[in-house]
Amino acid sequence: MTNITRRHALGSLGSLASLAAGGMAAVAPGAWAQAFPDKPLRMIVGYLWPSAGTLRGNGYDVVEQPLLARRSIGYMPETAPLYPEMRVREYLTFRARLKQLQRSEIGKHVDLAIQKAEVGSVARALISSLSRGFRQRVALADALLGNPPLLILDEPTAALDPNQIHSVRNLIRELG
Repeated sequence: MTNITRRHALGSLGSLASLAAGGMAAVAPGAWAQAFPDKPLRMIVGYLWPSAGTLRGNGYDVVEQPLLARRSIGYMPETAPLYPEMRVREYLTFRARLKQLQRSEIGKHVDLAIQKAEVGSVARALISSLSRGFRQRVALADALLGNPPLLILDEPTAALDPNQIHSVRNLIRELG
């Protein structure tokens, strides 16, 4: 990230400063991001483009090469847009196809994501029947699909019970 700015209908909201160390990037968003907390993450994952500056996701310019950048980022928004009429495994298979994972590898990726997010007990359940905590974990499994080199999780432990929070924190530690 280099001097990222996002302009709004009310004028410029300021800029994002960037800090980089050892391949990891930390965002110092400034006051405007406190007023619009989801904007920096949406820019980083390519859902919202910056008005000025350079933003790269795993080496790909988010504006110039958006598909390549998005493929290299696993993103879990705070409230994930899940399809309630689908079953968990069906949804993850659908998302793996959208992410253009190799067809012969989709089953393996879905199984691994289900195992890591600990949603195996509800893999055949309709998403509409799940608690908010399980929905969060399905969204986490979606973000893990394809083993992306960059994983961005927005409030990954929201709506989880204490045991689930512990489990998700351990998974995050394990992932690196």
